[in-house]
Amino acid sequence: MKLLVGLGETVLGPGKLSGRLANAPLVFATGWILFFWLRREIGLIWAVVAAGMWWVLPRAVEGAGIRVDRFVYLEPGMVTFGVAAVALGWWWYRRGHWWLAALAGAFMALSVTSKVSIAFLAFSFVFLIVLRREVARGLVAAAAYVAAFALVFVAVYLPAGMVSGIRYMVAFQAAQRAQGHPVTILGARVAHPPWWANLYFTLEGFGPWLLVLLLAAAVFAFVPRTTALAAYVAVCTALLLVFYCLVAGNALPHYYYAWTWAVYVLAAIGLSSLWRLASRARTRSRPGDRRGRGVLARGLVLVALVALAVSGLQTTRAIRDERPTGFALVASVLRQHGEGARRVLNDGYPGWQFLPYLGGRVITRHTPLYLSYAAAGGVFGAIAVLPMERDDVARFVRADAARLVHVDVDGVELYILRGGRTLSAAGGTLHIDRKGPRLHTASACCQPA
Repeated sequence: MKLLVGLGETVLGPGKLSGRLANAPLVFATGWILFFWLRREIGLIWAVVAAGMWWVLPRAVEGAGIRVDRFVYLEPGMVTFGVAAVALGWWWYRRGHWWLAALAGAFMALSVTSKVSIAFLAFSFVFLIVLRREVARGLVAAAAYVAAFALVFVAVYLPAGMVSGIRYMVAFQAAQRAQGHPVTILGARVAHPPWWANLYFTLEGFGPWLLVLLLAAAVFAFVPRTTALAAYVAVCTALLLVFYCLVAGNALPHYYYAWTWAVYVLAAIGLSSLWRLASRARTRSRPGDRRGRGVLARGLVLVALVALAVSGLQTTRAIRDERPTGFALVASVLRQHGEGARRVLNDGYPGWQFLPYLGGRVITRHTPLYLSYAAAGGVFGAIAVLPMERDDVARFVRADAARLVHVDVDGVELYILRGGRTLSAAGGTLHIDRKGPRLHTASACCQPA
């Protein structure tokens, strides 16, 4: 995935546009993969429904808008290649050709090298081998899958130094697991969230009523009987949930993106099953009762489809009406208050929120750059404080409220120094200078020690 984003930046130059243009074809391709995979399994119309849900339904993350895949995350590439691997695995199950298993392994390697979090999904192929009940053909397929996976994995990682690249990734993940990731859950800021945090973010991302609708539709994928396809997708979902909820040790608001496709597929299978059930309803009841049950079942399906369409239209409208928010507006707010050049002290906001708009002008507290800048006497003209991030900063801004202008910039809590005053961090403690010392701009003092 990083290679694709890098290719986009090579062609279009660094910036938000190149990253988004690298993401967009992948997101669009995922819908087409779902369509071609499902059209012979559940029918053309229901395959369109599954792909349509992927294309138009919300996958929101706080701070990133109603569709997280419009931002440059690793997840879109990971999911696109992962879904392709799952679909190719199913086609191997149906047809038995070893080269389909090899392609499934190759695409799974592309998915894992996009982001290793999806590695558990590879075990779904084991389920297909067991389901097919052909030992010899299953062993050949497993060998082809593993060989193709290894070949593509090495080919992708080799330019990154292979061993050193993997060591760095493992060390990074271990440090991240130990340090935790501050997230807000039910109004509380926690670094090590509970195991159900990613389920909570799923609820937040879909919204309660849409998630209930999708889960209710998914139930009918297993009623009155469970098909092999439904069982396969359920296993894929379970593998992802086990990793993200019980193994990963961290939770972030966008992690649920990994299994949204599976929720859509199960919902589409469930709706198609309910529709067919209504069409061939045969009970021992009188003909009038049988007709009434069929009408009720079809009515429920139509209501669900209308609700999904409404949600899709709302998502489309929200994207159409999007405007710059948060850190995209901070620079203009600072200029309005006469702080167009001084640096901003960041306490708690992740770099992806401010770097595209303010770049190196924002210095995050307790980083090497911050320590060297403070030691050299560097000053700040404003503070961006993530609510509930640190008690000491909260006490500081409360104690000096008279010398600070508080501006809520679409959720970014910005505190601007009044009357030309500046903020320094000498000795590791924040101080407001009443006289307003000379302006410090970017220089050698601002570089990491």
